[in-house]
Amino acid sequence: MKNNMEIIEQKDARLSLPKCKLTENGMGLIVDQNITKDDLVDIGKTLKVIEGANQFWIGDWINANWGEYERGKYEEAEKLGYESTTTRKYSEIADNIKSGTRVPLLTWTHHREIAYGFKPEVQQEWLQKAVDNNWTVRELKNAIREASKPKTPDAPEGEFRILYGDPPWKYSDELIKEYGAVEHHYTTMSIDELCALNKPETMEEKKKLPETTNNAILFLWVTSPILDESFKVIKSWGFEYKTSFIWDKVKHNYGHYNSVRHELLLICTKGSCVPDTHKLFDSVQTIERTEKHSEKPEEFREIIDTLYPTGNRIELFSRKTAEEINKIAKVKNWKTWMVD
Repeated sequence: MKNNMEIIEQKDARLSLPKCKLTENGMGLIVDQNITKDDLVDIGKTLKVIEGANQFWIGDWINANWGEYERGKYEEAEKLGYESTTTRKYSEIADNIKSGTRVPLLTWTHHREIAYGFKPEVQQEWLQKAVDNNWTVRELKNAIREASKPKTPDAPEGEFRILYGDPPWKYSDELIKEYGAVEHHYTTMSIDELCALNKPETMEEKKKLPETTNNAILFLWVTSPILDESFKVIKSWGFEYKTSFIWDKVKHNYGHYNSVRHELLLICTKGSCVPDTHKLFDSVQTIERTEKHSEKPEEFREIIDTLYPTGNRIELFSRKTAEEINKIAKVKNWKTWMVD
């Protein structure tokens, strides 16, 4: 360090960053571990006035050792004029992509595309491909999406009366990971891709979705933002919407218009498929969600098995094996169909 301080030339000014220095590639900020809160605030002030300050510098600043002020660091950033959600995103991506992996020839937005779900060596591979091919951000994103496109497995043999599914819906949002943007957790599918699962590519090809009996029931998980579009999928699969359960998760999730604490389990039929029993469950089920992303309570499977104790049943897009499900399910003939 230069007297424990990095000097940045900025037009006619020489701006100082106390007790820190830039990494060799200029894509990161190394902050002294024994820095004071006042020095951290001074760094934030300086970064705020640097024209075109690297987003990674801001992220590394936020990720520095704030000591006893760790819990209040975002509030301190807000006082300096930083927008909270943006700062959190800078922080998270800086933490996910270490300074040695960052590539000066690419934008921060390029890096954002490989910040989630990739090991460091894979991050480096994608960034190098972007450099070698002179990819735009969109071209990098499309290449990653194409490479990770799920393979549709063969449907299990036989016909199924009960279908239960939690599709990997694709959303347009880019919320930061801690608030639940699904792209950070698993590969998603668009509405058109989900609809196409029931459309043979050729007249000879079998349907990709499992076959159903003439009279069948579909229980389909959906969130409010995608509700309207989900009906297109339901119709393309040959079902008709009837009613729904509401899962009250107790814990809240971040949303654009309100603080979201529920999901919908839509009930859809093909032909006539009323329940086998007369038991009526409350349409609102209050069950505290777990911390595992998108995990659904097993209580809903128990409701399905109670209402429909007879007939072959299958879970679509399952994250569990049939063996795991049948160990805990009320009815022991569950099969699964997953997108790898």
